[in-house]
Amino acid sequence: PPSLRRRQGCIDGVLCVSVIQHLPNKFRQLEAIQNLIRVCHRGSRILLYVWSFEKEGLVPRYGPSTPQNYFMPWRIEDKNVERFFYLFMNGELEFLLSFFPAIRLLHRFFDGKNWCVEFEVLSPPC
Repeated sequence: PPSLRRRQGCIDGVLCVSVIQHLPNKFRQLEAIQNLIRVCHRGSRILLYVWSFEKEGLVPRYGPSTPQNYFMPWRIEDKNVERFFYLFMNGELEFLLSFFPAIRLLHRFFDGKNWCVEFEVLSPPC
């Protein structure tokens, strides 16, 4: 499986913005979070931002029939492509973090377009 090419416990903190939502399933999302935790030492903080399904007012961002697995039109050079995004719903990041007992959730917030969590690594995995 892909992993961060850093040794365990060598990072003081991680800022992960708009990355996890490009992973197509919970297994890959959990794997990515596990790798972020792995490279951090005890006391490190990790801040995750993901695109939200909801927008301000907690209504669906792109309409009520929008799936969470969303393909957004994207223009690269002179070519149109569709880019994959998983749109996270309220509480999904916390659900993913619940699989990691050696962390402590410090903050969770919604900025109108993104769900965000900040957590502390209590003990990196062995």
